[in-house]
Amino acid sequence: MTLLESKILNKYIIITDNSSKEALENYENKKIVENSEDGIYNGLKGIIKNYPNIKITDTTSNDENNEIINKIKNLLGD
Repeated sequence: MTLLESKILNKYIIITDNSSKEALENYENKKIVENSEDGIYNGLKGIIKNYPNIKITDTTSNDENNEIINKIKNLLGD
């Protein structure tokens, strides 16, 4: 569910190399890191080091984000 929400909001996703990565197959804004302490460390270090070069697009406005959040709340009954 978290991956879906992040994709809906067009957020950059960092995930370890596991079966959940299949949900990101056609998603551009992602980084898949090795599922180990070193893999996570090196992956995050690389992202921080290269942050200005990472393509992070946010095509939604705050109004659009609020609309999405309200739809999710309605689905959850909040």
